[in-house]
Order: sequence, then C-alpha cells, then structure tokens
Amino acid sequence: MLWGSYSLTDHWNIEAYYVWNWRPSIFISTGTLFSPFDNLGPGFNPDLGIPGVEYRGRDYPDRGGQWGLSTRFVLENFNDAELGFYWVRSHAFLPELQANYDPTGPVAFPVIGPVTYKSVYPQDQDTYAVSLSGELGSTGLSFGTEINMRKDFYDTRQCQNNFGMTGVGGALQALGAGAPLPVVQGIAGLTPNVPGCGGGNSNEYMWLGNIVSATGGGPFGANRQIYVLDVAASWIDNLRDGDPTDRVNDSADRVTLAQAEEALAVGARGNTLAQVGALVDPGHFKGVDQLDRPITPFALQYALVASYEYNNLFWNLNVKPRFVYIQDVAGYTPFGSGAIIEHQRVGVIGATFEYQKATSLDLTYTTWLGNAGNWYDRDNVSMTLKYRF
Repeated sequence: MLWGSYSLTDHWNIEAYYVWNWRPSIFISTGTLFSPFDNLGPGFNPDLGIPGVEYRGRDYPDRGGQWGLSTRFVLENFNDAELGFYWVRSHAFLPELQANYDPTGPVAFPVIGPVTYKSVYPQDQDTYAVSLSGELGSTGLSFGTEINMRKDFYDTRQCQNNFGMTGVGGALQALGAGAPLPVVQGIAGLTPNVPGCGGGNSNEYMWLGNIVSATGGGPFGANRQIYVLDVAASWIDNLRDGDPTDRVNDSADRVTLAQAEEALAVGARGNTLAQVGALVDPGHFKGVDQLDRPITPFALQYALVASYEYNNLFWNLNVKPRFVYIQDVAGYTPFGSGAIIEHQRVGVIGATFEYQKATSLDLTYTTWLGNAGNWYDRDNVSMTLKYRF
C-alpha cells in the first residue's frame, strides 16, 4: 500500500492511499462451529443445493484499483473538533455465490444441461462519508460520529436470486411434474439471474456515533476506567414488496421437531431442539443481501462497553477486565455491513493479562442471549496469547 499525508495549514490536512495488491478475507472454515453454511470458506465446498452442481473456484476482482482520499479540518471555535470528508473505492473481501450453466459440469441435467457454481468478488465499491470527532466541552467526554453512503452497494438485492439456482431448481421441478418443454426452458432462463434481483440494488446510508468517558481511578482500586456507548443506524433505499422471489418467513417456516432432530443427527447447528416452534427471522422482507439473508430499510444497534485497568495487580501483571453488551434493536443489515439481526443480543466478559508490555494473554467468554439469529446456541470461550519481539 502507498500512503501519503500533507498539511496545507496548521488546521487542514489531506491524505491519500492506493492498494495495488487486493487480498480476500478468509471466511469461516467449513464444518466448524461458526460456519453458517459450508459453500464458503476453506475446506470442502459441497454441491449447491442439487447434487451435481459442483464448486468451480473463484472469480477474484482486479488486484489494484483500491484507493481512498480524505481531508480533515480542525475547528478551533468548536473546542478543536475535527471535521473530515472521505471517498473510498474498494473491492469486496467476502464473495457471493453464483451458479450458471457450464458445459464442464459433471452432471448433464435433462433439457438444461450441466450446472456449476463459483465464488464471485464484486469490485469498485464507492463509499462517501463525513465525520466529526472531539470533546464535549468540559464534561470530560469525547465523541465521534460519521455518516457514510455506499453507492449501489453490492451486498443489496431487491429479491432472492437463490445463488443463481432459481432457474435450475424450478426447471427440474417443472420437468418432473410433466410441464411442456417450452415452459421448462422458460423457467430455466431464470438462471443465472432472476430479473430485477441483481446485486447493487440500493444505496446504503449508515450513521455511526459514540460517546466515551475515560478517567483515572475506578472500582476496587482501578488505575483507569473507560465507558463507551456506541450506536449504529442503517437506511437502505429502493426496497419494495411484490417481487416473485421476495423472502417471506411466515408460520409455515416454524422449526419442527423433525427438522431439529434431523439437524442434530448430522451434527448441524442453528436448528436444534431449543428452537422447536420458533419462527427465525419472521416477516415479509423487501430485500436480501448477497447470501439471501433478509435486509430491511431501517436497522438500529447499540453497544455498551465498560473496561478497567489495574497496573501491577499481582506478579508484575497489568490486568484489564472488560464487559460488553450488544443489542440489535430493530431491522436487518447486509452481511457486508455489520449483519444486524433484529432482537439479537450478545454479552462478552473478558480480561487481558499483560507482563512487561511484551507478553499478553486474553481470555474471553461470549454468550448469545435469546434465540434470535443463527449463533444463539454457540456460546464460547476463547484464549489469545501474544508475544512482541
């Protein structure tokens, strides 16, 4: 990456960067506790919905073409608050799945022929933002806020595309029901894309804000205490009802005992016995993301954080406990912009132990409260050991 910064005056700065070597994020490995499904991530990627629809690799974006421009101003008359503007062009770090007709596929389906699927990374995503940060007078509180807009955000769709499988699955069903050949071929035309259900359907606007209190002292003789309130709100435009493949989760989608027992039998997670009778993500949704997860025009989330520092508490160790609570209040956002899931609640308790600033051990317990979302039954304990050379 190339980066540069230049101060035009004592209170006006400009920055720019360019990335010439794009690299993907590594998705959760297949078959592991947090993998939502196994068609993404390192490991074996199974056939996509229908046996014979094999995985055939990835379509990566251009290596270069990612860059950002920003300018910042210090506002002397507003307690030296900092006002910033930026424009970023980036490529996706996580892919979408796309099925299509492929003569090299292993199975020649009747009438429609072979089909395979691959991972596709969208590119050239533009994001525009304005930010403001500073101190709240003499209260000792600091704040930060930002409003950003992702133009034609790649992770938004008007309706479900079913990873390109709508035409394939529908045509095979129609063929099995004895439909005339022209009808079957017409349905098959819905692969690779359902008309009107392509990516980049909407602009996404996000407001981010936080208030931070950081002072000396604290409970039980702490040397430092930090409290944070963080809020995120999302608005996605151009979503509407009435598409043939709208995502509708109604009473027919309630988890049955048979489904839960079947999931348990194969070691699956997410639809276990605790969810019997539950309706996951209920509603009639106006849009979906690239993984066909529901999204809504509005979504809201907040987080509360409390952390403390105890220097040389014992054995020359600095101990830093923390407590985090996250509440997804309303709505759903795309996976690529935070994955807010209505009513999902997360609690985190952790502590970092530091020795002479070179070695640290972090212990964290994470719990999902309630049964909203896919990870409600995946409480876990993690440990991270770091050593600085």
